[in-house]
Amino acid sequence: MHDLMIIGGGPASVAAGVYAARKRLKTAIITEEIGGQSAV
Repeated sequence: MHDLMIIGGGPASVAAGVYAARKRLKTAIITEEIGGQSAV
């Protein structure tokens, strides 16, 4: 069981995952690729 499920791996989704981790929420990101169209 997760506290938060994030669908998609774009920059906003990754940021949401980071904020959730800071709050110690058990989080899952469902995506094919992390990063979306952002350049790292």
